[in-house]
Amino acid sequence: MLQRISRNLKQYLLGLSVLGLLMMIVQLVYAQSSITLIERVTWSPDGRYIALSGFGFTGVVDVYENQVVLQLIHRNYETEAQHVWDARGTKLAVAADNVLQVWDINRNELLYSSHEENTALFTLTGLEWSADGRLLLTAYILPTTSVSSSVIYVRNGETYRVIERIENIPTGRMVLSYDNVYLAVSYAGPEPILINLENPNIAPLTLEGYEGRTVAFAWNRSSTEFAVGYADGKIAIWNITDLSQPRLLDSGTADVVRSVNWNPTNDQIVITSNDGRVRVLNTKTGALIYESPTRVAVSADFSPYGGQIVFGGHLITGVDQTPQLSSIPNVLQFVVPDPSLDRLNTIAESCLAPEIGVASVSDDTRLPEFVTAIEALSDDQIPPGCKADLLAVAQAIQATE
Repeated sequence: MLQRISRNLKQYLLGLSVLGLLMMIVQLVYAQSSITLIERVTWSPDGRYIALSGFGFTGVVDVYENQVVLQLIHRNYETEAQHVWDARGTKLAVAADNVLQVWDINRNELLYSSHEENTALFTLTGLEWSADGRLLLTAYILPTTSVSSSVIYVRNGETYRVIERIENIPTGRMVLSYDNVYLAVSYAGPEPILINLENPNIAPLTLEGYEGRTVAFAWNRSSTEFAVGYADGKIAIWNITDLSQPRLLDSGTADVVRSVNWNPTNDQIVITSNDGRVRVLNTKTGALIYESPTRVAVSADFSPYGGQIVFGGHLITGVDQTPQLSSIPNVLQFVVPDPSLDRLNTIAESCLAPEIGVASVSDDTRLPEFVTAIEALSDDQIPPGCKADLLAVAQAIQATE
């Protein structure tokens, strides 16, 4: 009897030792692994790809195939990588490690790399591609012994050669209006200033009417209004014809606004905040249209036709701090923020030619017929991005019934 008890006790203690060893291994793995945030996510203009970047990485996902088509791991994990799409959505400019690269996403081919600027004298802080593809802009801060100056290189959007320099405008972030007239720039928090690119002799315009630390800003698609997100959670929208008094919107939180993006019809903006939530607001009334139940997002963007938004949270990094980019499709979230017939018909009017013969939807009972008609259209009859948005909105409406 005593021998059996002794033997069972030894087995029990051995089991505890093995369990303890396994727990130590798990704790060691988790201690050496961490997460990295997706700081920026953007939908390509044609709707096929989604690009995302953060500290030390840039990746691109093919939405239609649900697979990663570009994975870039950057040397500098302490600087946020930046990216921007060209007008067609086939090329992606990436700024990281003080180097500008341009990639052909369809062919997974590096088209350009600015090795001549890879020097400790420069810190690449801003990146923007004009909506028509003609201009590619890069901003650099040049530290000196007493002050920080800067230079913006205006490049040809096809050859990437520098055609103009704009100097002594402190630039940490910049956004070009869709008509290429105004370049909005800001560095380390002050209000953005608007530089007139068509007439350099005009003094930069200063935004007035609200004081706060600027974090994010964006132009609407018609270049008539400019939205700024602040550290106190407020959103200010200026009309370009009157910069004296903005229209103020409440983001629904007092946390820092991390990102701001407009939808194609200029009546909605999607914002992310430090509380991790994604919110969609009406740009005229400030009414809340959508709020995410999860708290994972740093950046969000509208699909090209405005039917969906995409956002992501974080990627797991390995023991060598390398982000696991293969997991990107699993962390992106897609949402239809406005599942309504009005939104569905607005999208349909923007991309369905009259000769196709697919009419707008007058009531919910016509949705099955509409979905069948849209699914039958070829890529020659309807842009794939528009088709995806129409089906997503229609299905979301049906799911709410």
